[in-house]
Amino acid sequence: MAWTHSIVGKENYGDRIRVLVDFVNGTETIHESFTTSSPLLGLDWLKAQIAQKIEQLTVLEEFANTLPTGTLDLTPPEQPEPPATPIPIVSTEPSNCYQMQADAVSKVCAKGTTTTVDYEMVNRDGESYTIKYLNGAEVTAVDAVNGDWAECSIVDVNNVLGYGENVTLKTYVIKKFLFPGYVHTIPAMAPGAIPVGCVMRTVYHSVGTEKDPTIYINFDVEVRD
Repeated sequence: MAWTHSIVGKENYGDRIRVLVDFVNGTETIHESFTTSSPLLGLDWLKAQIAQKIEQLTVLEEFANTLPTGTLDLTPPEQPEPPATPIPIVSTEPSNCYQMQADAVSKVCAKGTTTTVDYEMVNRDGESYTIKYLNGAEVTAVDAVNGDWAECSIVDVNNVLGYGENVTLKTYVIKKFLFPGYVHTIPAMAPGAIPVGCVMRTVYHSVGTEKDPTIYINFDVEVRD
């Protein structure tokens, strides 16, 4: 049978009201009361209290119906064995999809002038790539002075792509000051595709008057199959 309810009385204490409710299920009766000090709650508050109590009584009754009689087995259940942690396999073979092919270039630059330093992207040892990737660079200059700076672009010197000779395809560095005694790291947000046969052209602008600076550039080149 289902639980029903009946409001059987109310008690007014001036600052609060106590509502008396009986909950009945067949021959079983439970006496309950609900108290409030706020008249603004109204009947919605009382309905919610009664519905919550009926739900509680129903759940308890369902639980009681599932309880067995007699002696319970108090042996704790066996815990399953945790799965074994697999040993990671570490490959020592180079990946055919990605290989580092770092390279470098350097040049003595005449003081007080502008010097061009070209690094050509070429195939080596029987390679047949049409594109290689630049993933950043490191630049430093020995005997540089404050005010020396460099710019860097991709230039199709030999008309590899058919747009003409000495065509600038992309400028990576518009202007970067080269501070004396400092190695400048120029990371790439994503590897840039450089056609094989084109050059990374760095133009060094020297403002010094005493020594010829030497620029050193490490290129983080990648090849991918």
